[in-house]
Amino acid sequence: SSDLKKGINYEIKARPFFNEFQGADSEVKFAKTLEEAPSAAPQNVVISKNEGNGTSIVIAWQPPPEDTQNGIVQEYKIWCLGNESRYHINKTVDGSTYAVVIPVLVPGIRYSIEV
Repeated sequence: SSDLKKGINYEIKARPFFNEFQGADSEVKFAKTLEEAPSAAPQNVVISKNEGNGTSIVIAWQPPPEDTQNGIVQEYKIWCLGNESRYHINKTVDGSTYAVVIPVLVPGIRYSIEV
């Protein structure tokens, strides 16, 4: 197991030691650890009616805590699942977007939302 954080640039150099003597540092090398999906969910998800349009909603959120992002968040997927698959609405937005409008929900259908 490594204590290196995911998606981070690191500078690496080596210094030889022998007993109490130390040699010169090597030249610096640069390396970046691989990114992974965040290890925590988006925070503070809020669903509200879109004023002026009775069949649409606005879904807003904050990104996962910074120490759980494991690099740069590339995108968010939003699932708006109706009680039948024909009513499902899925959206994908880029990682710098923290809100989306779901434009047309069917009245009388129960939806569940996941970001």
